[in-house]
Amino acid sequence: MQVSNGVKPTIRVDRETVRAENETNQTWFNGQSGIYTYKHKYYIIGADVFLEYTDLDIAKRDWFGKSESEIWEQVQEEGELINSCSGVEHVVYEDYFLNGLYYRIHHRIYKTVECSTKNPNTLIPVEDIEMIELPGLPASLSFCTFPSEMDERPEFCYEADLCHWFLEEGKFQKTLFSSAEEGVIPEVRYVMEFNKEYFIVTPSEFSVRGRFSSVEAALLVTDYAVIGTEPYEEIDYVSVCLLDRTANDEEVDYIADKGLFDFIETNADYKGSYDYTEGMNETYSYDIFEFFDGYFVLDYKELSVLGKFTSYESAYDGANEEYGEYDADAAPEEYEEDED
Repeated sequence: MQVSNGVKPTIRVDRETVRAENETNQTWFNGQSGIYTYKHKYYIIGADVFLEYTDLDIAKRDWFGKSESEIWEQVQEEGELINSCSGVEHVVYEDYFLNGLYYRIHHRIYKTVECSTKNPNTLIPVEDIEMIELPGLPASLSFCTFPSEMDERPEFCYEADLCHWFLEEGKFQKTLFSSAEEGVIPEVRYVMEFNKEYFIVTPSEFSVRGRFSSVEAALLVTDYAVIGTEPYEEIDYVSVCLLDRTANDEEVDYIADKGLFDFIETNADYKGSYDYTEGMNETYSYDIFEFFDGYFVLDYKELSVLGKFTSYESAYDGANEEYGEYDADAAPEEYEEDED
């Protein structure tokens, strides 16, 4: 552990208070020290250390001694795989044992890591939890079940249709963003209300987590920051998502978020479309928009935004790489922008 980026807390913050009132159930603890969340700040606490951070990524870098993506790679390469959880068409997270510690690595847009001295799969046996169907869900989603007791063990359900259903039928209560380094769009989560119960919906990983008895109970289990005061924030996406950064075709961002999608569609200039035909029947269309001296690709099915590209041509190529293949002989003609 290197602790070069933290600051000494003020005398008004006590380490035992921070430990006792840790505001997230995320675990970063290696037996000697740990990372705790208290009043939207982060603290590394150990036998000989008590430091405060405003950015979780910086705290993790100090605590791990390397970037989170580097420890992610190390754990996957050197660790012993003990558990894997799969969602819709992809692995959601994996549990590894390495050098006496248990690591959970998340396969999401960003490579995040949790660490503990205890095996997370033995803390509360899943088979001991009574699961129920949610009243009001359509029959096609009846297989998506949640714990009968609220707040006791909020469970994840990784199902794209369920995620989309909650965003359409639920009531927005809070908009949450993860911390992110410069040049990276943060992940988005929403606290949604349905039938006077509360759930955390993460579009980027098609997950729904619940059940919670209140908004406050839901916020206790996430390290995402609350943005603004309105339930579904029309936030300053230019600042929060760094849309005004320099375009770079080598490092483009992807985010599946209805708010950002609507913002780009409403405020950017439409330049053309990339069309991809799968098989003989189904054609998918991805619109390309110009905004803040760059180009973004919108996916209407996933409500996602891909960018920031340096030109219409590189955005077209980016859409092709992300979503499908086109006929190389037809590419120059398809590059012509739609002026309508």
